Amino acid sequence: MNLFFNESMTEIQLENHDDLNIVLAVTELKRNEDESSENYEKLEVRYESEIFISIDEAKTLRSALDFILQKMEKE
Repeated sequence: MNLFFNESMTEIQLENHDDLNIVLAVTELKRNEDESSENYEKLEVRYESEIFISIDEAKTLRSALDFILQKMEKE
């Protein structure tokens, strides 16, 4: 699964590595001003990282995101 976030110029890739692990790859992009124009935006990798997390760690991450989102929605 690939997710692209325009506002933060970030791509997140998620896939099952095997029966016990998930690969979580985050790529932060930046605009190449020299090669971009009004009608075309050239993006380059600024930073990328890849981690392998267990199913239990993925569930913890999901719970943490749910908690933070619920807290932000109340504010």
